[in-house]
Amino acid sequence: MLKIHSFLRRVKKPIRKLVPSHLGKYKISLAVIAYAMVTVLFILTPDYIYGSGKTNVETHVKAEKTHQVVPDIVEETANEAIVRFDQVYLNSQFILCDLTTDGTPVESSLLQKQSLAVEGGNNTYSVTDDKNDSNKETEKDKITAEQADAETMKKVDSGSTKENSRKETKSAVSSTANEQETESKKKAEEAKVAKEAEEKKADEKEKESDKRKDYVINLNEEEIEILQRIVEAEATGEDIKGKMLVANVILNRVNNKSFPNTVKGVVFQKNGNIYQFSPTKDGRYWSVKITKDTKKAVERVLQGEDYSKGALYFSARSRADKNSMRWFDRNLEFLFQYGGHEFFR
Repeated sequence: MLKIHSFLRRVKKPIRKLVPSHLGKYKISLAVIAYAMVTVLFILTPDYIYGSGKTNVETHVKAEKTHQVVPDIVEETANEAIVRFDQVYLNSQFILCDLTTDGTPVESSLLQKQSLAVEGGNNTYSVTDDKNDSNKETEKDKITAEQADAETMKKVDSGSTKENSRKETKSAVSSTANEQETESKKKAEEAKVAKEAEEKKADEKEKESDKRKDYVINLNEEEIEILQRIVEAEATGEDIKGKMLVANVILNRVNNKSFPNTVKGVVFQKNGNIYQFSPTKDGRYWSVKITKDTKKAVERVLQGEDYSKGALYFSARSRADKNSMRWFDRNLEFLFQYGGHEFFR
């Protein structure tokens, strides 16, 4: 306020001098109006009092000089203006920070590094925004990290595939080994069963051999089986003695000159179309199952038991042909009857 008051006092005299004196009574009125206008202008432009006017003049002079020195002014781009604004903040006492995607602060100096490149001759300045480069590098690092992760996953998948392949191979080998072990056990069991069967058969042969030592009549295995089978077919349903009598008749014929000298020859003898033993004709000889009683009867006969009284023939009258029985009655000597059979000589 003191400066304003001082200024108004200074301009009072110059205003009076500027008003013409020949105006008379209007001189004071014009002076008051001029003084009021100067006061209004002074209030509206206070920078003049505080020295801003001087600064504006200097700035205007510098601008004129700059215009003379640099005739072509390069217009700033929007990016350069933003960078210039960021540079002002970088030069301040505050540290600007930014947050990364994981929430950790990163100094602005790491995200925004400006470089000023001076191109010679035209004094043209170019500012590079390293924030974009940083973003590009971050994207590049991210892509590189993703590629590394992909490679790692490929290695892991490859390792898993190899591990699975090893497991499958191991499982196949184990399965094959188990199959081989099972097959070996099966073969061993079969071999054991076969061995037991052979041992049993050998024991039976040995027992049979021991029995034969007691046999009075020596026959081979084939002849013994033939004798057992014809006894079973002819004396079905008879007791052991009835079966022994049939065996006695067979062996009596073997020892008689009128008949073949072997069991097989006697059993399968034919006189023309007449079979000596009907089971060899009708097939019962081949279909019978030899029982224990039949085996026992044959064994006792071979050991020398004989109840036949030298009989060479036998017949079941109830089942025989009448003509055949007439021949028996006319040509043979009746000896005895046992069970269902009559015995002749």
